[in-house]
Amino acid sequence: MEKSSVTSPSLLRLGGIAGIIAGLCILTYFIVSQSLGFMFTPEVLTGGSIDPWIERINENSQLARLLSVLPIIGFSSILVIGSSLFLQINNSSWQKYLAIIGYLIGVPVVVVTFVSHLSLVNQLITLSSQGIEINDQIRIFTAFKMHHFMIINFAIGPIFIIILGNTFIAWSALKHNVLPNWLCYWAFFNGSLILIGIFSVFFPVLQFAQIGGPLTMLWFITTGFTLLKRSGKSTIRS
Repeated sequence: MEKSSVTSPSLLRLGGIAGIIAGLCILTYFIVSQSLGFMFTPEVLTGGSIDPWIERINENSQLARLLSVLPIIGFSSILVIGSSLFLQINNSSWQKYLAIIGYLIGVPVVVVTFVSHLSLVNQLITLSSQGIEINDQIRIFTAFKMHHFMIINFAIGPIFIIILGNTFIAWSALKHNVLPNWLCYWAFFNGSLILIGIFSVFFPVLQFAQIGGPLTMLWFITTGFTLLKRSGKSTIRS
Protein backbone atom coordinates (compact mmCIF):
# COMPACT_ATOMS: atom_id res chain seq x y z
CA MET A 1 0.00 0.00 0.00
CA GLU A 2 1.16 3.53 -0.75
CA LYS A 3 2.17 5.70 2.17
CA SER A 4 -0.35 8.46 2.74
CA SER A 5 0.35 12.19 2.73
CA VAL A 6 -1.52 14.57 4.99
CA THR A 7 -2.00 18.12 3.77
CA SER A 8 -2.69 20.78 6.40
CA PRO A 9 -4.41 24.09 5.67
CA SER A 10 -1.33 25.99 6.85
CA LEU A 11 0.88 24.09 4.39
CA LEU A 12 -1.50 24.90 1.55
CA ARG A 13 -1.60 28.56 2.53
CA LEU A 14 2.18 28.75 2.81
CA GLY A 15 2.64 27.16 -0.61
CA GLY A 16 -0.05 29.36 -2.13
CA ILE A 17 1.41 32.59 -0.81
CA ALA A 18 4.92 31.52 -1.85
CA GLY A 19 3.74 30.75 -5.39
CA ILE A 20 2.10 34.14 -5.80
CA ILE A 21 5.13 35.96 -4.38
CA ALA A 22 7.49 33.97 -6.63
CA GLY A 23 5.55 34.71 -9.79
CA LEU A 24 4.92 38.39 -9.06
CA CYS A 25 8.48 39.19 -7.97
CA ILE A 26 10.17 37.48 -10.91
CA LEU A 27 7.66 38.75 -13.48
CA THR A 28 8.02 42.31 -12.19
CA TYR A 29 11.80 42.03 -12.35
CA PHE A 30 11.68 40.61 -15.86
CA ILE A 31 9.23 43.14 -17.31
CA VAL A 32 10.75 46.28 -15.75
CA SER A 33 14.38 45.21 -16.23
CA GLN A 34 13.76 44.23 -19.83
CA SER A 35 12.05 47.54 -20.60
CA LEU A 36 14.88 49.57 -19.06
CA GLY A 37 17.70 47.41 -20.42
CA PHE A 38 18.87 46.22 -16.98
CA MET A 39 18.43 42.51 -17.41
CA PHE A 40 20.63 40.99 -20.09
CA THR A 41 23.46 42.25 -22.26
CA PRO A 42 23.53 39.87 -25.25
CA GLU A 43 26.33 41.92 -26.80
CA VAL A 44 28.87 40.49 -24.34
CA LEU A 45 28.28 37.03 -25.80
CA THR A 46 29.74 38.27 -29.07
CA GLY A 47 32.49 40.46 -27.64
CA GLY A 48 30.49 43.69 -27.60
CA SER A 49 30.96 46.57 -25.17
CA ILE A 50 29.55 46.42 -21.66
CA ASP A 51 29.52 50.24 -21.40
CA PRO A 52 25.89 50.81 -22.55
CA TRP A 53 24.64 48.46 -19.82
CA ILE A 54 26.75 50.19 -17.16
CA GLU A 55 25.38 53.56 -18.30
CA ARG A 56 21.79 52.33 -18.04
CA ILE A 57 22.44 51.06 -14.52
CA ASN A 58 23.91 54.38 -13.42
CA GLU A 59 21.05 56.38 -14.97
CA ASN A 60 18.52 54.53 -12.78
CA SER A 61 20.70 53.54 -9.85
CA GLN A 62 18.10 53.25 -7.08
CA LEU A 63 15.68 51.30 -9.26
CA ALA A 64 18.49 49.01 -10.43
CA ARG A 65 19.32 48.16 -6.81
CA LEU A 66 15.69 47.59 -5.87
CA LEU A 67 14.92 45.40 -8.87
CA SER A 68 17.88 43.14 -8.14
CA VAL A 69 16.30 42.20 -4.80
CA LEU A 70 13.03 40.94 -6.33
CA PRO A 71 14.37 37.75 -8.01
CA ILE A 72 16.20 36.82 -4.80
CA ILE A 73 12.85 36.86 -2.97
CA GLY A 74 11.04 35.27 -5.90
CA PHE A 75 13.34 32.31 -6.49
CA SER A 76 13.61 31.63 -2.75
CA SER A 77 9.81 31.41 -2.70
CA ILE A 78 9.91 28.80 -5.47
CA LEU A 79 11.65 26.42 -3.07
CA VAL A 80 8.81 26.97 -0.58
CA ILE A 81 5.98 26.20 -3.03
CA GLY A 82 8.00 23.29 -4.43
CA SER A 83 8.40 21.84 -0.94
CA SER A 84 4.68 22.39 -0.26
CA LEU A 85 3.71 20.42 -3.35
CA PHE A 86 6.29 17.76 -2.51
CA LEU A 87 4.71 17.19 0.92
CA GLN A 88 1.22 16.88 -0.55
CA ILE A 89 2.16 13.98 -2.84
CA ASN A 90 2.31 10.33 -1.81
CA ASN A 91 5.76 9.14 -0.81
CA SER A 92 5.61 6.35 -3.40
CA SER A 93 6.00 8.88 -6.22
CA TRP A 94 9.54 8.79 -7.61
CA GLN A 95 8.82 11.84 -9.75
CA LYS A 96 8.46 14.10 -6.73
CA TYR A 97 11.95 13.17 -5.51
CA LEU A 98 13.48 14.14 -8.85
CA ALA A 99 11.50 17.38 -8.69
CA ILE A 100 12.73 18.32 -5.22
CA ILE A 101 16.31 17.55 -6.29
CA GLY A 102 15.82 19.97 -9.16
CA TYR A 103 14.54 22.67 -6.82
CA LEU A 104 17.23 22.05 -4.20
CA ILE A 105 19.99 22.40 -6.80
CA GLY A 106 18.51 25.08 -9.04
CA VAL A 107 17.13 27.54 -6.49
CA PRO A 108 20.34 28.00 -4.44
CA VAL A 109 22.41 28.36 -7.62
CA VAL A 110 20.09 31.03 -9.03
CA VAL A 111 19.71 32.87 -5.71
CA VAL A 112 23.48 33.01 -5.18
CA THR A 113 23.87 34.25 -8.76
CA PHE A 114 21.39 37.07 -8.19
CA VAL A 115 23.02 38.00 -4.87
CA SER A 116 26.34 38.23 -6.73
CA HIS A 117 24.62 40.27 -9.46
CA LEU A 118 23.18 42.67 -6.86
CA SER A 119 26.67 43.09 -5.41
CA LEU A 120 28.05 43.85 -8.88
CA VAL A 121 25.34 46.41 -9.64
CA ASN A 122 25.78 48.08 -6.27
CA GLN A 123 29.56 48.29 -6.66
CA LEU A 124 29.34 49.79 -10.15
CA ILE A 125 26.88 52.41 -8.91
CA THR A 126 29.10 53.19 -5.92
CA LEU A 127 32.18 53.62 -8.10
CA SER A 128 30.28 55.95 -10.40
CA SER A 129 28.88 58.04 -7.52
CA GLN A 130 32.42 58.46 -6.14
CA GLY A 131 33.70 59.66 -9.50
CA ILE A 132 35.98 56.64 -9.96
CA GLU A 133 36.68 55.83 -13.60
CA ILE A 134 35.45 52.53 -14.99
CA ASN A 135 38.70 51.28 -16.50
CA ASP A 136 39.32 48.37 -18.88
CA GLN A 137 39.98 45.95 -16.03
CA ILE A 138 36.59 46.70 -14.47
CA ARG A 139 34.90 46.39 -17.86
CA ILE A 140 36.43 42.98 -18.49
CA PHE A 141 35.44 41.78 -15.02
CA THR A 142 31.89 43.10 -15.47
CA ALA A 143 31.56 41.45 -18.88
CA PHE A 144 32.74 38.15 -17.38
CA LYS A 145 30.21 38.41 -14.53
CA MET A 146 27.40 39.24 -16.95
CA HIS A 147 28.30 36.29 -19.15
CA HIS A 148 28.11 34.03 -16.09
CA PHE A 149 24.81 35.66 -15.07
CA MET A 150 23.25 34.99 -18.47
CA ILE A 151 24.44 31.38 -18.65
CA ILE A 152 22.78 30.68 -15.28
CA ASN A 153 19.55 32.38 -16.35
CA PHE A 154 19.40 30.94 -19.88
CA ALA A 155 20.41 27.37 -19.07
CA ILE A 156 21.37 26.19 -15.57
CA GLY A 157 18.45 27.70 -13.66
CA PRO A 158 15.75 26.71 -16.17
CA ILE A 159 17.09 23.15 -16.50
CA PHE A 160 16.91 22.44 -12.77
CA ILE A 161 13.99 24.61 -11.65
CA ILE A 162 11.60 24.41 -14.59
CA ILE A 163 12.48 21.34 -16.64
CA LEU A 164 13.40 19.04 -13.74
CA GLY A 165 11.58 20.69 -10.84
CA ASN A 166 8.28 21.93 -12.30
CA THR A 167 7.83 19.26 -14.95
CA PHE A 168 8.34 16.36 -12.57
CA ILE A 169 6.33 17.88 -9.70
CA ALA A 170 3.49 18.42 -12.20
CA TRP A 171 3.82 14.83 -13.45
CA SER A 172 3.63 13.56 -9.88
CA ALA A 173 0.74 15.92 -9.02
CA LEU A 174 -1.15 14.71 -12.10
CA LYS A 175 -0.79 11.07 -11.06
CA HIS A 176 -1.97 11.75 -7.50
CA ASN A 177 -4.64 14.38 -8.22
CA VAL A 178 -2.88 17.09 -6.23
CA LEU A 179 -3.35 19.77 -8.90
CA PRO A 180 -5.96 20.20 -11.65
CA ASN A 181 -5.04 18.33 -14.83
CA TRP A 182 -4.91 21.50 -16.95
CA LEU A 183 -2.42 23.06 -14.54
CA CYS A 184 -0.15 20.01 -14.85
CA TYR A 185 -0.33 20.02 -18.65
CA TRP A 186 0.48 23.72 -18.60
CA ALA A 187 3.66 22.91 -16.66
CA PHE A 188 4.59 20.30 -19.28
CA PHE A 189 4.07 22.88 -22.02
CA ASN A 190 6.25 25.43 -20.21
CA GLY A 191 8.99 22.85 -19.71
CA SER A 192 8.95 22.00 -23.42
CA LEU A 193 9.28 25.67 -24.35
CA ILE A 194 12.17 26.14 -21.93
CA LEU A 195 13.96 23.11 -23.40
CA ILE A 196 13.64 24.61 -26.88
CA GLY A 197 14.54 28.09 -25.63
CA ILE A 198 17.87 26.93 -24.21
CA PHE A 199 19.06 26.24 -27.76
CA SER A 200 18.14 29.76 -28.86
CA VAL A 201 21.65 30.81 -27.77
CA PHE A 202 22.92 28.81 -30.78
CA PHE A 203 19.85 29.12 -33.02
CA PRO A 204 18.26 32.60 -32.75
CA VAL A 205 15.20 31.41 -34.68
CA LEU A 206 14.18 29.59 -31.48
CA GLN A 207 14.03 32.75 -29.37
CA PHE A 208 10.22 32.60 -29.42
CA ALA A 209 10.45 29.71 -26.93
CA GLN A 210 11.92 31.98 -24.25
CA ILE A 211 8.32 33.02 -23.52
CA GLY A 212 8.34 29.82 -21.45
CA GLY A 213 10.01 31.76 -18.61
CA PRO A 214 7.24 34.37 -18.13
CA LEU A 215 4.59 31.67 -18.67
CA THR A 216 6.15 29.66 -15.86
CA MET A 217 5.87 32.67 -13.53
CA LEU A 218 2.17 32.93 -14.44
CA TRP A 219 1.94 29.21 -13.66
CA PHE A 220 3.36 29.81 -10.18
CA ILE A 221 0.83 32.59 -9.55
CA THR A 222 -2.06 30.42 -10.76
CA THR A 223 -0.86 27.44 -8.73
CA GLY A 224 -0.53 29.71 -5.71
CA PHE A 225 -4.16 30.82 -5.97
CA THR A 226 -5.22 27.20 -6.49
CA LEU A 227 -3.50 26.15 -3.26
CA LEU A 228 -5.02 29.09 -1.36
CA LYS A 229 -8.46 28.09 -2.60
CA ARG A 230 -7.92 24.62 -1.16
CA SER A 231 -6.38 25.83 2.09
CA GLY A 232 -9.69 25.59 3.95
CA LYS A 233 -9.58 21.81 3.79
CA SER A 234 -7.25 19.14 5.08
CA THR A 235 -6.59 16.50 2.41
CA ILE A 236 -5.46 12.95 2.98
CA ARG A 237 -4.27 10.97 0.01
CA SER A 238 -3.32 7.35 0.11
